[in-house]
Amino acid sequence: MAQVVIDPGDWILSVDSLGRFHADLPGAGTYRLRALAPMHETSGWLLVTATDEEPLARAELSLEPQAYRVPTVEIYGERIRPDPPQAPSRLILAREIRRAPGGFQDPLRALQESRSIETRNDLGTLLSIRGGEPDQVLFLMDGFDAYNPYRMRIVLGGGLSLANPDIVESVELYAGGFSARYGNRTSGVIHLRTREGNRHSFRSRQTLSLIAASTALEGPLPGGRGSWILGLRRTYYDLILRPPKGEGTQYPYLQEAQGRLDWDPALGHRLIARFALGDEGIDYIFPGEAGEQGADTRGSSGSSGFSIEHACDLREGLRAISKGSLLTDRTRVRIQGTDDRVSYAAARTRALRISASHEWEVDAAPHVLRIGASWDRYRSRVGWDAEADAAPSLNPTPASLDMDDLLAYRAAWAEDVVGFGRDWFLSLGLRIEDASGPSPIQVSPRVALRGRIKGPLGFRVGAGQFLQYPDGIQSFSREAPLSIRPLSAYPPERAALASAGLNATWRRIDWTLETYTRDTRDLLVPADRVAYTAISEGRALARGIEAEIGLRPLPRRGGDRRWIDDLEATLAHAWIDSRFRGGVYDRWTRVSAEREQSFLARARFPARAGWTLSFVLRVASGAPYTPLRARFTRWDSDGDPVHVPVWGDPFSEKMSSYGRLDGRVEREISIFGRSGSIFLEVLNMTARKNSVSMIWNRDLDRRRPVRGLPLLPFIGMTVAG
Repeated sequence: MAQVVIDPGDWILSVDSLGRFHADLPGAGTYRLRALAPMHETSGWLLVTATDEEPLARAELSLEPQAYRVPTVEIYGERIRPDPPQAPSRLILAREIRRAPGGFQDPLRALQESRSIETRNDLGTLLSIRGGEPDQVLFLMDGFDAYNPYRMRIVLGGGLSLANPDIVESVELYAGGFSARYGNRTSGVIHLRTREGNRHSFRSRQTLSLIAASTALEGPLPGGRGSWILGLRRTYYDLILRPPKGEGTQYPYLQEAQGRLDWDPALGHRLIARFALGDEGIDYIFPGEAGEQGADTRGSSGSSGFSIEHACDLREGLRAISKGSLLTDRTRVRIQGTDDRVSYAAARTRALRISASHEWEVDAAPHVLRIGASWDRYRSRVGWDAEADAAPSLNPTPASLDMDDLLAYRAAWAEDVVGFGRDWFLSLGLRIEDASGPSPIQVSPRVALRGRIKGPLGFRVGAGQFLQYPDGIQSFSREAPLSIRPLSAYPPERAALASAGLNATWRRIDWTLETYTRDTRDLLVPADRVAYTAISEGRALARGIEAEIGLRPLPRRGGDRRWIDDLEATLAHAWIDSRFRGGVYDRWTRVSAEREQSFLARARFPARAGWTLSFVLRVASGAPYTPLRARFTRWDSDGDPVHVPVWGDPFSEKMSSYGRLDGRVEREISIFGRSGSIFLEVLNMTARKNSVSMIWNRDLDRRRPVRGLPLLPFIGMTVAG
């Protein structure tokens, strides 16, 4: 819309649809007129004279279109095609991670609010998916295998995850029907994705939580062809508090740095470099039994990782991705007691892993074909030193042990995703792996189907197998030394996975019902690998059903504010049956039969003035444990008694049920022009004494449960800008 400026008077008049305007001049005189309009050159001043004899003046102004010259703008974007059959069972974004009650601003702890994950451990973040072991879960970070995804390993066995919450974009959980590219994992896949830095301006974010303080700095690269982001995190309580005299010199601490660099050297090319450095340690005397001093624990652990990725769009529908990574991990722990039986014990490990992979993606509708190959080399050195009878339960472990283990494997996989119409997708995949060691050939076929039956009703089905050739018994040698590798290096001999689910949406309610079966068989080989007659076969059959109901955001009537931001409840029931076959009779014998139930509910309610209330309730059946049936005593060379336990049926008894309610109150604030929030979290609001595990004293005559978190309130803050 054009406008006319009249001077003097600073009048601004708008013209009509025909370009006409009218002004009542105050009197005789000379006036200047000028026309303005978007996307046109501004006209020059036009002089108009009005007299008493001719008060009506006529003026004509013309505007010429303006030619704008702007710099060339190149837009680079990573083409993301969803993988419908392998859609994650749960996707948590960064904002949800920071707002999860009781999550310590940690991605893996926030992921515990999922129906497929066991939630009976307050202290650690070791995740068990659908009855599987933590080592059967594959952890990926930006597509790279995370060798050890846990922090605070020495004191809590993994109290935090390796990902700094301020640089995480999302975390994905695949509990069933996952892709063949993930190899021999038989429980689930967890994928942490970091976010790209800001390409336009410098930004920062600071977070203070119960355990640690973290910050993230980000900004553009010179020339605007990329970005960088740097995240730092450290525990702060160990800098403020010191253990009492006689109880060590250092509380557990953690410090780490992570970063990512994105650079676009040319159109259709992207280069991404990442690094992660971490260090933790402890020097503390843990409480012992009544009247006794506990063990003095000193240890340190560190890891470093470097990776580089290059993605290239060769032509329409053809993409190539090359990756490489170098990971190192070290741990050293020294435990010194006060008596002669456990006087000194130390363990040290060092691991080096080199990985390289190449992937092709061909997009030719309705097919998306992905082909990949990878090469990994893993080397570990393990040492163990102990005085005589230092650890009787580990006999016949020698007093000194030093081993060097080397593992290399090559893998190739292919997957084809076919789309039928808009709502049906079929995925067929196969992975073949050639590894050095007891099981050189591993084959993993996978199939997944997802579609919509009618209207809001959909379904998803997934199945897969894992097989090893040749049989693991034939590959063992009597001369082979005892080696220690990560548990994932000894996959099961055979595994079969299957899951099926239905999902529907009715009005504002989402319904999900899913069932699964996982059947794994392992060879139970003695540590010395000599007594072949003692080799037996173990089988674990896990079956379960999961139900979830969620309410979409419910707006208030007559406004944009909502009554409910998030309301969701899940219910899960699992049957886990463990058996073994071997020995003289060579028949299947039941070891344990577990029944597990769990219930989880979470809700978020927005209030006035930027306040938000959040709650999470977790209820589960008690954790199983192996009881102690009896003990017998022998005497060492010094005449001191050494008690040896006689364990009962594995996992045949259960602790008391688990229950925990966490709450969070958060308010959005502005500090010196920067947005942020301040929050109050209360963990275990009911002060329930949950039992996490069961331990016995050294004389094996008393036991006590290890308790979880007490009622614990704390205040935190996040500032970004």
